[in-house]
Amino acid sequence: RKTHDTGGAAPWGAPPEFTNSPERGRRWARATGNVGEKNQGIAAPPDMVGRGFFLPSFTPPRPPPLWESSGYEHEHHLLRLVSTIPFIEDWVAFDGDYEVWCTSSEFIKLCCGDSEEHAILLCNYFLHHYAGSSKQAYVLLGTESPNGQTAWVYTSTSEGTLWDPSHGESYPVTSKICPLKEVSMVFNQFNIWVNIQSNVSPSLMSWDLADTSCWLPFFSPDFSLELHPVIPVQAPSILYPPFPLHDAEEIGSNIKEEIKARVNVSWPFENPPQFKVMNRILNPILRQLERYKCGLEDKRERSTDLEKYLRTHEIHGFPMNMAYIDTQSVVDRVLDMNVHIASSESSSFALDVFVQPYMSGVFSVWTFFIRMTPNTTRYVR
Repeated sequence: RKTHDTGGAAPWGAPPEFTNSPERGRRWARATGNVGEKNQGIAAPPDMVGRGFFLPSFTPPRPPPLWESSGYEHEHHLLRLVSTIPFIEDWVAFDGDYEVWCTSSEFIKLCCGDSEEHAILLCNYFLHHYAGSSKQAYVLLGTESPNGQTAWVYTSTSEGTLWDPSHGESYPVTSKICPLKEVSMVFNQFNIWVNIQSNVSPSLMSWDLADTSCWLPFFSPDFSLELHPVIPVQAPSILYPPFPLHDAEEIGSNIKEEIKARVNVSWPFENPPQFKVMNRILNPILRQLERYKCGLEDKRERSTDLEKYLRTHEIHGFPMNMAYIDTQSVVDRVLDMNVHIASSESSSFALDVFVQPYMSGVFSVWTFFIRMTPNTTRYVR
């Protein structure tokens, strides 16, 4: 099980004056009784070669890649980009019980990571997006239901917003349905704040980081960041490898062909299954759903063309979305819904796939696979 406690690890290459401060601050925090087994403190998590780097060095502002020759318009669009990068725990990625924090460049190169990598990258992007404004973004370490320890992003808007960068969701801090249950600490490029409140539930606690009775800062007037600069861990800029746009088209085509092949194999009737050409109807639905998830559409419109088929057919199936890892995992997930299992030879199918590229190796995959069976009962008005 992962832990946010490095057992007193201090930043790599730091002088003794700085090295002793994380443990001194942690002892102070633990003395309050609020940073223990459930809410563990961390000051310098290890990088890929085992060196500990101070948390603020992970969160400088960094720009995202271009979006269709322009920029990202708002936070939800950036959230969509980051949440589309596949999620994988450190123990799977590094084949062992390791806690490793990758830089944002390493995260993008690996094209997968856990909650810390997703949260740091989203915070990098938010801080770049907020440049010149009074808004601030922070990486948050805490506990969520049902997954346990996690990393999110907190933004200090008028109400305060919590962002789940691994699943692409956001909640106001007052939300009662937010899966984030406990907040241990927050940090950005300027400081670390340990939550020393007796109530650590996001909707019930204070978010005033200037209140030292609620939040314990690492840097303070008598130990300032200016006089004790941290060693940077992030590269001066994030490199985004170029990629051909036809990669997305090839992925979509391969997924279609594999689904159709699997349906043909499992078809129990003598005549082969029929696939209706309904791209004109299904593809706009999938594109609109992607724009909706990006925050670029206010609402999802109903398809009147698809509703016409409901008058004459029973239709089973629905759109599905997932981050692309490989073709096999997409096909398996689609067929796990058993839409392809037909009890009548008169059933036919329709299938479309839309793949939205974001950067090299990062694709949002939408599938719309339906089974249509002619109605056997006619209703007369």
